[in-house]
Amino acid sequence: MQSNKVKVKNGNVVFRVDPSEVKKYYEMGYDVYGADGKIEKRAMPTDIPTLQKAFMDHEAEIQKLKEEIKTLKAEGAVKTTTPRRTAKKNVE
Repeated sequence: MQSNKVKVKNGNVVFRVDPSEVKKYYEMGYDVYGADGKIEKRAMPTDIPTLQKAFMDHEAEIQKLKEEIKTLKAEGAVKTTTPRRTAKKNVE
């Protein structure tokens, strides 16, 4: 009865578990796969090297986007002014 089991994977460790156990494995860092073999829920990495790599990737992306914003502002494609506030009318 493999059909009612759910595939969970962490690194090179793969289990087929009952649906009632999926939450427990997900919280332990296992990715949850659907019947089609694609990841349904990606677990938060728990090992330091993976977290450091994700952090560095995000930092690089942020820096790239900051540079893109700076370039767009210099070209005039992005307005740097803040929107005007309209005065509220007194309603009596």
